[in-house]
Amino acid sequence: MSAAICPLILGFLSTLSAIAADEAPRWLQDAAAKPVPTYAKDVPAVVLASEETVTMDETGRIVTESRHVVKILTREGRNYARGSKYYENGAGRIRELRAWLVSASGQLHKLGKEATTEASVADDELYSDLHTKVMSAADKAEPGAVFGFESVVEEKTVFTQFDWAFQGRLPVVHARYTLNLPSGWEARSITFNHEPLKPAVSGYSYSWELNDLPYIEREPASPGLDSLVPRVCVSVLPSGGRTPGRAFNSWADVSAWMSELHDPQAAVTPAIADKAKALTSAATTEMEKIEAIGRFVQGTRYVEILMNLGRGGGMKPHSAAESLAKSYGDCKDKANLMRALLKAVGIASYPVVIYAGDSEYVRENWPSPMQFNHCIIAVAVHDAGEWKSAIRHPVLGPLLIFDPTDPHTLVGDLPDSDRDSLALVVAGNDGALLRMPSPPGSRTELTADLKLQPNGALSGTVHETSFGAEAAHERAMLQHYNHTEYMRIIERWFSSNVPAAKLSRVETADSSSDQFRLDIDFAAAGYGQLMQGRLLVFRPGAVTQRSGILLSQPKRKYPVVLHAQNYSETFRVEVPEGFMVDELPDSGRLDSPYGAFRMSIKAEGSAILLTRSLELKSITVPAQEYAKVKDFFGKIGGAESSPVVLVKK
Repeated sequence: MSAAICPLILGFLSTLSAIAADEAPRWLQDAAAKPVPTYAKDVPAVVLASEETVTMDETGRIVTESRHVVKILTREGRNYARGSKYYENGAGRIRELRAWLVSASGQLHKLGKEATTEASVADDELYSDLHTKVMSAADKAEPGAVFGFESVVEEKTVFTQFDWAFQGRLPVVHARYTLNLPSGWEARSITFNHEPLKPAVSGYSYSWELNDLPYIEREPASPGLDSLVPRVCVSVLPSGGRTPGRAFNSWADVSAWMSELHDPQAAVTPAIADKAKALTSAATTEMEKIEAIGRFVQGTRYVEILMNLGRGGGMKPHSAAESLAKSYGDCKDKANLMRALLKAVGIASYPVVIYAGDSEYVRENWPSPMQFNHCIIAVAVHDAGEWKSAIRHPVLGPLLIFDPTDPHTLVGDLPDSDRDSLALVVAGNDGALLRMPSPPGSRTELTADLKLQPNGALSGTVHETSFGAEAAHERAMLQHYNHTEYMRIIERWFSSNVPAAKLSRVETADSSSDQFRLDIDFAAAGYGQLMQGRLLVFRPGAVTQRSGILLSQPKRKYPVVLHAQNYSETFRVEVPEGFMVDELPDSGRLDSPYGAFRMSIKAEGSAILLTRSLELKSITVPAQEYAKVKDFFGKIGGAESSPVVLVKK
């Protein structure tokens, strides 16, 4: 990356010098004056400056001043000419919000109300206290334009911790985070995804700064941005033990605080007791009671209720009685309702807070509730061996982990978004940060009975059976889409494997034993290639649901994130009359630290029988091992694409 100054900057600066200072803020002029490196053509924009200053007083009042300057580099980068700020009704307000756009020719445009929108963060504004204001100049921004945005937000804190990312995906020329504290207070920080940063300290003002951060390129199977961009996480320690909120020195501290929020809300009322009794009237075992209550809570309508979120709020559920009466709730409400129902039948349980969707996000060395975005439940059970998704707590014993928000995953299993993550079991001073299980049994089995014609046409039946998390995924897709949409998805999948395939039958079956079945009859012309009038060439493994991982680039900057997969496939292809096998791919096996691949192919009477399997591990592969993991998937792709050659007798 060169440090040559972009010619556009020189023209831009000469124009800005003619603009009155009260029209273009000095900080915007200063940011635009910074030399801009030359970036690759696919970089849409560059952040010239990103600064945030947080000032906190002894009562917990926080004023956050933010400034953001971005230069648009391509037409695709126009959407980066926008700024947004959240605020919470009743606990926060936006005091100031301003934005400017300076065109490549130097014309200044100050944005007004016409460029401002405001909306609830939740889909249903009735249930959200969290709102956002957005100022956008995307419709006016062209390559070379500079967008500046500043805001002042005032709010109250629940606890004294802060988390700030120095960048998103865009490159950043300059980024700084400043924290101003009352006299005698202290800040302790930890840095993620970067070498440790020491703050510049002046009195009770702390400042962390980074410059010249590169563009975060998109790479297949890479970690989420939160695991790549530099972040500073700060815990504030008030003087003399005085604090407007809560300070956390350990995960037990976080657990104790969250127990104060959750436990009173799980009270057993007469309505809760009656409902629990009705749900478990036919249950004779602990397992049956948990399953009956779990199914009921899964079926309770999910409504995203974003309330009291400003500075660490939004973590207190509604009372279980209220959630039962209204028949809806968000994740913490549903977990809390299940706790109360279980308590009514003598079964203990605990909230579990987790970051859903990124198993690498939560870091053990920063005890903070700010690391979580979801709430599930841990149920105390007598025998962990009865459940696939059970773990053992050092004090509480065996715990069944369950996500009552997910309507498609059966009790005893976990959705992919929760697996392998560090999560906090909230149990007063006994709370602990534990690794969530990755229950076994998630797999897909496919069998295909196919017939090849002398002209290359292919027809047959495909049976696919999914288990565990794979079955939950198929079940969710079937229930989410209407019949027409679902059929289009199946047709697109099939035609991506077998071009021009026509489906004559698509049937699904969903069993209570956590199996999902998909049966398809199809026909396709021109699947096999007839060459020289005597050779018929085709791939015997015609269809697969497996999501391939395309690792084609020669080098890699970021780790490769692999998720557990378990597939087995069997294909029987009837050879057309008058042809015989001339060439078959090699059978073989491939073992690696990332997983194992097996493939066997043979002629059996008038048919060709192919079996293959792939079992991948959940593992994050360092970028230094990219050549090895690329070679592993390359060999799999080569084996699967190898054709069968038939010759006329």
